[in-house]
Amino acid sequence: MNHPVAEFLKLLPDVNAPEIALEEDGDLCFDWWGRDGGSFSASLREDGNVSWSGLWNGGTEKATGHFILTGDGLPRDFVKALKEFEVGR
Repeated sequence: MNHPVAEFLKLLPDVNAPEIALEEDGDLCFDWWGRDGGSFSASLREDGNVSWSGLWNGGTEKATGHFILTGDGLPRDFVKALKEFEVGR
């Protein structure tokens, strides 16, 4: 498997590019921002653990989750939520 950051970026669906920031604990945070004040964030640890959450459509839609990158693709619930966020931006 590639480095977790490269793997995560490679597996993202066709969505707008996120803002990427280094958190104090060393995790990388990927943030997408919506026009309605919504946001979608994924925090990637060096070991491939990913925690994510999103809030969009004026706060009427939300989702959260956690997964470990294995090289087998991203979980359906994460991809579905990210795509729904992109549509609702």
